[in-house]
Amino acid sequence: MATWIEVRARYDKMMENGSVKKVTEPYLADALSCTEAEARVTEELQPFISGDFRISSVVTTKIAEIFWDETGDKFYKVKINFITLDEKTATEKKTASYILVPRIPSKKPTTISLTECAAPWPITRLRRLLRPNWLSV
Repeated sequence: MATWIEVRARYDKMMENGSVKKVTEPYLADALSCTEAEARVTEELQPFISGDFRISSVVTTKIAEIFWDETGDKFYKVKINFITLDEKTATEKKTASYILVPRIPSKKPTTISLTECAAPWPITRLRRLLRPNWLSV
């Protein structure tokens, strides 16, 4: 299973109108450690940055799976619950998990389902839908 690490980089960015603005952007990296994720983000951004640059935070996320789609421009962070039944006690056990699902511009957010992403999971209940603005490295 992949370890997804969120790295926030703060740097001077040239805006479309020509002004320079200090921005903090989140990047998502598949890495073995926080140090490796920070190094990969720094290496990726180095050719595009001039001026002040620093990594403001590095956090390990609880994302279990990412579904990629070339037509998607942003991702939804979805919290789902896996529901299993204990046969002896006849009780439900819920296990929460987070996945990233691409936002497809031609569809409304409410029409995205896990079956479209070919998720090989048992019945789940959609818990929460967030809109992170991650950029993948």
